[in-house]
Amino acid sequence: MDRNGHVLDWEIRQSSGHELLDEAVRDMIRKADPLPALPDSVSMQRLALTVPVRFQLR
Repeated sequence: MDRNGHVLDWEIRQSSGHELLDEAVRDMIRKADPLPALPDSVSMQRLALTVPVRFQLR
């Protein structure tokens, strides 16, 4: 993400094995953009994040 919280690039590193669940992750990322901006106390221009997503089906 950039300083303003915009997602610059993303990937699903490991598929859930179910296209419907993988699509839910894609939607989650699209809807989360932009993320909160980096605070002024953080000097970096870009931040790399790894966000684990766990599904629990009932």
